[in-house]
Amino acid sequence: MMHAATTRALLVTTLLAMSCTVATDDTPDKDPPAPAAEPACVYPASTNLEGVGSVMAPMGWTVAVDNAGEFTSLDLEDVYCRTGRFANVETVFFILVTEWCPNCPDYAAAVGRLTPELEAENAMVVFVDLQTANPEVMPTTESANTYVSGYTPNAWRVGELDGVEPGSIHNAPIWSAVPGCFVVRTRDMQVIANEDDSQFVLPFFDIAADPEADWSNPGAPSFRAKCSEADEEAGEPNDVIASATPLAAGAAVDGGICTEAPDFFTIDLAGDWRVDLAFSAAQADLDVYVVNVATGEPLVVGDAAVGSYGRTSLETFKHSGPATIVVVGYRGGSTTYALTLTDLGPPAPTPAP
Repeated sequence: MMHAATTRALLVTTLLAMSCTVATDDTPDKDPPAPAAEPACVYPASTNLEGVGSVMAPMGWTVAVDNAGEFTSLDLEDVYCRTGRFANVETVFFILVTEWCPNCPDYAAAVGRLTPELEAENAMVVFVDLQTANPEVMPTTESANTYVSGYTPNAWRVGELDGVEPGSIHNAPIWSAVPGCFVVRTRDMQVIANEDDSQFVLPFFDIAADPEADWSNPGAPSFRAKCSEADEEAGEPNDVIASATPLAAGAAVDGGICTEAPDFFTIDLAGDWRVDLAFSAAQADLDVYVVNVATGEPLVVGDAAVGSYGRTSLETFKHSGPATIVVVGYRGGSTTYALTLTDLGPPAPTPAP
């Protein structure tokens, strides 16, 4: 009996030991290692904002309007660190304007038309309003938004008074005239192009497509066609005065500025007439002028060129007598158009002195 009891006790002890061993095997010896922490994003050391080669300081604006028209803020550290909405931004185009500048409206409208395509190239466009109508006063972002939105709804807008350090760009030697632009590469926040150093408007698309290239001395922008040979007017080639296409009154002529060359037309009416040029201002800005055939330049009467050169989708003007006119793309603009000549009849008699 003692032997049997001892055997039974040994069997129970063995089973218990086995049970404990199985339980122990199912339990990990220690907690798994924690994942490695992401390295902190450290903004590069900055320099004075003087021109190409400068490294922009981690400045920001406590109030900004984004490219959707919403009030927010803008911090360049977020841009450099590719935080959130800035994950794919490779270049930032800072567009410098003032509210007193006579050429800024046309420049702003032209850049606004380019902005959606620039954003498709991973670029970000920021209008920086440097001065109000009073050059001694820096604007708020609210003022900047009102001003810039009058010419384009696209792109970011900031006023220098709402900078984290107000006037960071306003007081920097990177600009000497307006309108202007400088471009920052987000990989290292270095200024890679500055319109202040160039005789040309910066080649925006070329820079956005290749921010690693040397843009310290850029040439003229490359032409970007938005229409094809099939969209050209029936009178092509009419790219020089000598081959201008006769324009008849009545039906519209459908055409396009699809190459860098302008389109010339002749008008053979003795009396008064009107020209209407319709196109998509969202794609490009086209202008139409009467040409001085002796010089090839726009005909000037008084202090103004004879023609129409606004910012809307319809350019229209009146003139009298035979003439040669030209349709051109403003700042390399390209799009299709409809050109109409209307005969207004004999000119009004000149009043007797």
